[in-house]
Amino acid sequence: MYLPRLTDDELIRYANSTHDTLTGTDLECELLKRFVALIADTEGEGKFINVLDDFDYTDAEDLRADLYLAAAVREAVNNNPYQSIDN
Repeated sequence: MYLPRLTDDELIRYANSTHDTLTGTDLECELLKRFVALIADTEGEGKFINVLDDFDYTDAEDLRADLYLAAAVREAVNNNPYQSIDN
């Protein structure tokens, strides 16, 4: 098996299936545990990046400008005495 070609999830599954807690070193156990935690933490970031890709955001400044514009529109609508965006 050529390990560099595996995705992170495939590598974790392979490591878990071949890991033997009786013969594995403490270092192997700790590295596997930390790698699994790291992948779990970055999954949320990956989903966020996918959303950005859906809206063709490639630059943080473009996103920041659009968010400021959206906040200004929301504030203007909410300051209208006749209607609130939330109501």
